[in-house]
Amino acid sequence: MVSLLCLSSIANADPKDGWTFEANIGTGAISDGVETTAASAGLNLSVGRFLTPKLAVLLRAAGGADKSFDYRQVFLGPSVQYWTSRNVWVGGGLGFGSLLNTGDQLDGLGVDARAGYTLNPGSTHSLNLSVELTRTQFGGSAATLGAVLIGWQML
Repeated sequence: MVSLLCLSSIANADPKDGWTFEANIGTGAISDGVETTAASAGLNLSVGRFLTPKLAVLLRAAGGADKSFDYRQVFLGPSVQYWTSRNVWVGGGLGFGSLLNTGDQLDGLGVDARAGYTLNPGSTHSLNLSVELTRTQFGGSAATLGAVLIGWQML
């Protein structure tokens, strides 16, 4: 009986402690307010550390491109991830943003916002579904990448 209680507490333990690594891939669209084009949401990566079981501080690289790679958007910067429950998390950050449009590169402030649902809570290798919005502000204009992603996170 004692060993069953111990196994139960291990199975329900929350593994979010220490270093974390995340990788996501998906599909979406890029819009500059005038034109919207379908895009792949590249390989989005995060690396960071849990400060508490609910809060991680990360360095995030996210972006996407149309299928011809003429239109690309990138975000790179610090981010946070906050777990509202065992399955649900939200994240966001401010950093460097860049839009490459048919050879012209426009750099500025990057904003990243995302939310996700973990399919296997309690695992140290979680699988998740998420949505992510990445916006790059440059001069008086902006571009936004919206994506639906599938991901893996080492907790």
